[in-house]
Amino acid sequence: MTQNTFKNNLPWTEAHEAFCYQHHICPAAKSLWQWLMRQGQIASEIESDLSEFNATVAKSRGKPYAHNYLKKIFEILVSCRVLQVIKRYSWKIHKLLVRPLSWLNPPKNQRKKKLPKQ
Repeated sequence: MTQNTFKNNLPWTEAHEAFCYQHHICPAAKSLWQWLMRQGQIASEIESDLSEFNATVAKSRGKPYAHNYLKKIFEILVSCRVLQVIKRYSWKIHKLLVRPLSWLNPPKNQRKKKLPKQ
C-alpha cells in the first residue's frame, strides 16, 4: 500500500509523458527519472546511488538491469538535460540536480508590442 502513496505523491504529469515521447526516452530511463524525483526535491542537489535503483527495480521486475544498460539510461537522461551531474564519485554514485519540467521546455517567445512614437 505504501507504493501507491509514492505513485500518488509523484509530480508526474502528462507533460512529462509528452517530453519522454518527444525525446525518445525509453521506459527504463523514465522509471529512473521517476525514482530520482522521489529521492529529493526537484531542482535541488541529491546524491544518488544507481545500485539502490537497481535493487528497487529488481523487486518489481524480477531481475536488475545490467551495469552497461544502467549507464546507458543514465546518459540518456543527462543528454536530454533532465539531469545535471555536479560530481561523479564513481560510475554509479553521483551528485545530481534533477531539473524541473519548466526548465527543460524552452520559453515561448512573446511578441513585443510596438509602442506608438511620441
